[in-house]
Amino acid sequence: MVEIIPASEAEHDRLLRNLYQFYLYEFSRLGPDWRVQEDGRFDESDLDDCWEPGCRRIFMIRVDGAWAGFIIVDLDLPDGDNPPVNEMSEFFVMPPYRRQGVGETAARWAFDQFPGRWEVAIVDSNAEALAFWRRVLARYPADPVAEVHRPEERDYLLAFDNSPN
Repeated sequence: MVEIIPASEAEHDRLLRNLYQFYLYEFSRLGPDWRVQEDGRFDESDLDDCWEPGCRRIFMIRVDGAWAGFIIVDLDLPDGDNPPVNEMSEFFVMPPYRRQGVGETAARWAFDQFPGRWEVAIVDSNAEALAFWRRVLARYPADPVAEVHRPEERDYLLAFDNSPN
């Protein structure tokens, strides 16, 4: 059973930081941008302000009582003259829970909790993640998914809108 648990700094900061190490380890296979520091850990500075009040929401993923990953979303980000956009900022499912529907369940839960315009950026060398997100987003037929390769960012940007009609 997949559970999505709203995270709090008091209860989940250490857990998030530990899982984040696995997340960055997964990225380390994609290129030299992700390397451990002198202390043998990956740089966690991206998490330094993650608990500040604002648009960021953090959720922990649990499967059959075991921690399996996390979701970090940024909500209602300004987008010029367009309506605000939600961003799937960070998303991680531990390898033992992949290809079992856990990731899709968690991603769809997040999208469904916060209807609106969404963007998901995927490192362009991460073919497995790109295939995953294409598969998940194909299930939102109300609005076609826009996909743009951004070579200068070294990523793909997938965008869709699941606002209620």
